[in-house]
Amino acid sequence: SMDKKEKIVMISPYPELSELAQKIAVEQHRNVEIFTAVLGEGVEIAKKMEQEQAAIFISRGATGALIRAAVTTPVILLEITTFDVLEALHKAKDINPETVFFDYSYHQGKYDLEKVKKILGIKKLKVYYYRSEKELNDQIEKTAAEGSEVVVASGICIINQAAESGMKGVMIGSSRDALVEAFARAEEMISIRKKDRQIAERLKTIINHSYGGVIAVDSSCRVTHYNPAAEEAVGLPSEKVIGRVITELKNEKYLQRLYSAGEPVQGDLQDIRGRKYSVSRVPLKLDSENFGKVITFHDVSKLQRLEAKIRKKLYAEGLVTKFNFSDIIGSSKVMQQTIARAKKYSQTDATILITGESGTGKELFVQSIHQNSKRSQGPFVAINCAAMPENLLESELFGYEEGAFTGAKKGGNPGLFEIAHGGALFLDEVLELTLPLQARLLRVLQEKAVRRVGGHKVIPVDVRIFAATNRDMRLAVREGKFREDLYFRLNVLNLKIPSLRERSEDVAELVEYFLQKSRDFDGEIPPFPQLQLKRLRQYSWPGNVRELESFIEKYVLLVAGEPNTFKLTEELLADLYYSYPGQTEQSKPPNPLKGENGLGQAGENITIPLGTMEEMERSIIGKLLEGHSLNKEQLAKKIGISRTTLWKKLKEK
Repeated sequence: SMDKKEKIVMISPYPELSELAQKIAVEQHRNVEIFTAVLGEGVEIAKKMEQEQAAIFISRGATGALIRAAVTTPVILLEITTFDVLEALHKAKDINPETVFFDYSYHQGKYDLEKVKKILGIKKLKVYYYRSEKELNDQIEKTAAEGSEVVVASGICIINQAAESGMKGVMIGSSRDALVEAFARAEEMISIRKKDRQIAERLKTIINHSYGGVIAVDSSCRVTHYNPAAEEAVGLPSEKVIGRVITELKNEKYLQRLYSAGEPVQGDLQDIRGRKYSVSRVPLKLDSENFGKVITFHDVSKLQRLEAKIRKKLYAEGLVTKFNFSDIIGSSKVMQQTIARAKKYSQTDATILITGESGTGKELFVQSIHQNSKRSQGPFVAINCAAMPENLLESELFGYEEGAFTGAKKGGNPGLFEIAHGGALFLDEVLELTLPLQARLLRVLQEKAVRRVGGHKVIPVDVRIFAATNRDMRLAVREGKFREDLYFRLNVLNLKIPSLRERSEDVAELVEYFLQKSRDFDGEIPPFPQLQLKRLRQYSWPGNVRELESFIEKYVLLVAGEPNTFKLTEELLADLYYSYPGQTEQSKPPNPLKGENGLGQAGENITIPLGTMEEMERSIIGKLLEGHSLNKEQLAKKIGISRTTLWKKLKEK
């Protein structure tokens, strides 16, 4: 279906022409609306159709001339050719050789009537040219009085008048060729105008939505463009500026300051209504001929804010993924299985719940899955749900409308769901969401649409969700702290990241990797002593890979370039073993380096016979069980081993 703006409207002065036009329009599949009307009536129809967005008019003769004067839409006039005149005179001659030809004086000399007479063998042809309606009426009366029989004319009114005076009339029709030609010209003109409209509309949209102010003037300094940002800066509405000559608006000092006699300038700093603007003026040129100027200006503080915002978007929220599967270190079986599973997950769009202790590298897996998914070109947005208070988290996630709360930004702000559209959103520590926020999140996941805080509009979003937690989610559901329906929505696919304890064979590989990473450190970094790697593997790593990384950082810092690295490493290891947070004095395992046994008074001694390591261990445990009112479980806890290990040690004979 054709756009309204592409409709051709034909106003035909006589029925035969209307029929012919209709026939051609059907044959050529043209979108034409045809009316039969003359003079004033034709003009009324044209005005009405212009309101209905007719793209172009086709008409003819006096009716066409009147329409052209009355509307702004282009009018194509059907040309009457010498051939059309020839045809009409031929018809008239068959009726009666006494023929009178009437035409408007404006057309004098247009048709080669001498040649027509020769072709038709007409000896005598009376020709009347009229300048006004009165003259025409007089001539028709005179012709009737002379007893002439046939009147030939191109206006239906003349034919009608001749009939009233008792004469026969022959209308000069428009040929099929003329109509086909007019339709083709109309189509061509519509397509040219459409292109012009598109260019103008594109330009207008670009200008109106550009971040800064834009003012354009033509070669006579008349303002042709003045966008909303310019209105706001100058404080003048566009209706007072557009179409006016800029130099005549002398009282508007800010406009004059921006225009500054049109002198070309780049990045000039100016003060407009108390704000600093960076102003540029450039001439508009076509084939080295100037046809106007464009002034653009930006609020400097807005530019700074915009830059900060873009930086925040790019870096802080890290809309791009930095890690891939190749960055995941660990050849242990459990780690390889986890990676294989994650790779399978990257082939789908389903929601993934990632569980694992703090520091196991959950985000590393999330980013790798995203990087290998079909959404990898889309944004990747991560947010830690524990990092901010509820109201702030709500507006960050879902966005807010202007005026939703005090300090809400003009125009509102898109939430992370909108920013992540077409990509993925990673909700870290999702268990920290309050119940009301859980309800909102559930609604977004169900409806695949988000409603901003304080807004009514529903914005469709297409986002893949990754959720992560380091606590037991099912327990939270049982305790009523987490919605069960949301848990099922998030737990479509699940991935458990093994703790470092569960993959102690990867410790050496990780140590090597973190030492490599510290290569830019000044000073010689000694390799980590093999002898002590064993102790790193035996350690329980409550902070997982993150803790190991910071341990190696400390190692690099303290040991680089030191002569006695072994002693320093010993101290570091002792530090690692006995000072991790969350350990109370009672739960500290005995420190062999410091001579405490962790039981009773610091000075309490136990005497045991010398024997093999295992025998002495057994003697110690036996002595402790005798001398203290502790059961095996309490003792195991005291000396920092598990109950089963204690049983084993007692059983070994």
